[in-house]
Amino acid sequence: MPRNRKQNNDTQGENRMSTMFTPIESEETLAEILAGARGRGDYKVVLDAFIKSGYRLVEVPLTEGAFAEKKPQTVKTGFENAKSGKEPPEGAAEVKVVKKDDRIYLVNQAIAKPEK
Repeated sequence: MPRNRKQNNDTQGENRMSTMFTPIESEETLAEILAGARGRGDYKVVLDAFIKSGYRLVEVPLTEGAFAEKKPQTVKTGFENAKSGKEPPEGAAEVKVVKKDDRIYLVNQAIAKPEK
């Protein structure tokens, strides 16, 4: 004889869900959270823009812009991951990421050294 299964009612499900997360419906809170968030895509966007720029060497600002207030090692790791991750920007393998004196530099090794 099959046993009777306990029926879940909506209130029991809602109570269980409320222990997993708390919904926030404030648009101001959402905007504030997103303003401080850094997406993984930022590294690919900057890397792609650098490659297309034609510059051989650039410094990545850590005091403003996409990587404001990030630790130098975190930014270096982010660029390295963007180079080796899924669908890296074309030419990313030729970019060297250098951390020196708490500054981050990108070097495009595909661009020849200017002759004097």
